[in-house]
Amino acid sequence: ARIIAENSGMTLHKLNGTSCGTGDIKAVFKDIGTLAGAGGILLYLDEIQYLNKKQQQSLLECIEDGTVTLIASTTENPYFYIYNALLSRCAVFEFKSLTPADVADGLRSAAQRLSEMDGAPLAECAELLLRSRRIAMFGLNPNLTLAELFQRKMLSIGRQVELPSMGDSGLLAHSLTAEDCAVIISYSGNSIHHGPLSVLPALEERGVPVIALTSVGDNLLRQRADYTLSISSYERLYSKISTFATENSILYILNVLFSCCFAADYQANISRKVGTARRLESERRTDAQALREE
Repeated sequence: ARIIAENSGMTLHKLNGTSCGTGDIKAVFKDIGTLAGAGGILLYLDEIQYLNKKQQQSLLECIEDGTVTLIASTTENPYFYIYNALLSRCAVFEFKSLTPADVADGLRSAAQRLSEMDGAPLAECAELLLRSRRIAMFGLNPNLTLAELFQRKMLSIGRQVELPSMGDSGLLAHSLTAEDCAVIISYSGNSIHHGPLSVLPALEERGVPVIALTSVGDNLLRQRADYTLSISSYERLYSKISTFATENSILYILNVLFSCCFAADYQANISRKVGTARRLESERRTDAQALREE
């Protein structure tokens, strides 16, 4: 519910059927038509089976007219505990307990993903990033959004990473030289005529070393890059809800690369980062003892 709310712009309200009453539900409805609910209202209702029929009926009108999006959860059979009129307006998803075989498959899959990072040229990639005069990154969203996080981290240790503006990938690629490096993020790694791979000919012509982040398998980008780091996910190109595993894998690789760069001169980098943070964030305060600086 939180992920959907954050990505849709809806205002999230959370209630629990064991403790909420009709007044709590009405308090959520007060946001309808106000600035607080301008992007829509998403209500997450846990243990909905504890609401009585009247309380469940109070949800009907708002669900029907679309002013409230309901996500409800229950540990009971919804066909016995949820009001029929409400149930008929909802999609029901059943989550079953994992079997020992499911757990074993998950562990084998995790071990396989971790093994794919063994032997990866992380040290060589970090060394290339640190010795390059300029670092440029190419990709499409949401990969460029992940690249922005890497860009910010690298800036914290004094290394500037360039990301092309809309339509300027070719211009940036043609400005690089053999003293620079390029990082290309492409899951399929095969679309040479559009997307991030379209800059490959220019980079090769100018002798720019390339670090590729791409999927497993023998694709075009893997063949032509100087170094390849495998995106450890097996999501299909189209038939998926979203790129959850791919995004996590790319973020993990970029975080590891940054950590390698950071560790190359740890004392200087930690001094720089902490010193900068103290100057820029001196007004930050917290009541949590565990978060306070010494």
